[in-house]
Parts: sequence; C-alpha cells; structure tokens
Amino acid sequence: MDKRRSRTKEVKRIISREITTLFFVPTIVGTTLAFLYIVAMAKDIGGVTKNPEILLHLFIVAGFYQCIQIGFFFYARKKMFYHLTE
Repeated sequence: MDKRRSRTKEVKRIISREITTLFFVPTIVGTTLAFLYIVAMAKDIGGVTKNPEILLHLFIVAGFYQCIQIGFFFYARKKMFYHLTE
C-alpha cells in the first residue's frame, strides 16, 4: 500500500510539472511580448507614461486570461491524473 501511495504521489508530481510548463510558459511569453509591443507602439501617442490606461487594459485582459488558464490547468491536471491512475 505504501508503494502505491508513493508511486501515485510521484505520478501526480510529474503530471503537475509537465502540465505547468505546457500551460504557463506560453502565457507568460505571450504576455511579455504583448507588453513589449504595446510599449513600442505607444511611442506614437506619447508613450505609456502619458497614457497609462493602455497598460491597465493590457493587465486586465492578461489577468482574465491567466485566470482562465489556471482553471483549465486544474481541470486538465485532474483529468490527466484520473486517466493515468485508472
């Protein structure tokens, strides 16, 4: 019984690590690129220091998207764990 619990714990840890990479690395890279593009494009209208609402909107949208990703992350991790330990 202890071996099975240890194996289950190990599988759960591996699943979590792999799914975390799959879900959050692209989101972080995409948000970073969007931030850099917005900063570069905002130079035409005086920059982000004169128009901080541009960044506010970016962070609101990125925050909502991150919340959705977190929800799908937990769902996918649970489903994957269920199918692998069946």
